[in-house]
Amino acid sequence: MGHSLMQLPDFKESILQSDVALKDTGLVVSRLLSEADDTTFEDTVNAFVGLAAIQIALIDLLRKMGLQPDGIIGHSVGELACGYADGSFTHSEAILAAYWRGHCIKVADLPAGGMAAVGLTWEECISQCPHGVVPACHNAEDSVTISGPQVRLPYFSVIFKSEHT
Repeated sequence: MGHSLMQLPDFKESILQSDVALKDTGLVVSRLLSEADDTTFEDTVNAFVGLAAIQIALIDLLRKMGLQPDGIIGHSVGELACGYADGSFTHSEAILAAYWRGHCIKVADLPAGGMAAVGLTWEECISQCPHGVVPACHNAEDSVTISGPQVRLPYFSVIFKSEHT
């Protein structure tokens, strides 16, 4: 997506501004977007920076068109874009926050995590989740996304299915 959008001059200008902000990191987001392959975004830093750069550039593009949001909501790296959209972060601050967030996660060498949607209420999920697995998102009255170590999620899913079928 980012590669195709680079054809739009205002979008490309924003991406090049991200390159300037990232200069000291050695990451060149314009190259990242134009030369990406199937494995490029498996790297946490690349994924976070790529997402943030595209979101920032889309915000810049919409601003150049005279469009301003009535409300803003984001999740994960999208929260950084929200901070940029509402003026809390500069372009440089938002893209560097994405870089350092990805870098810290990458070097922390954390165990693999995962997420799964389960058909439980928030309260049921809190009472039934095993140690280390937590409710992460209240999707609907009877749908919760759980999060935890990747090795624990299949176990909980099997128990949940056997108890609720």
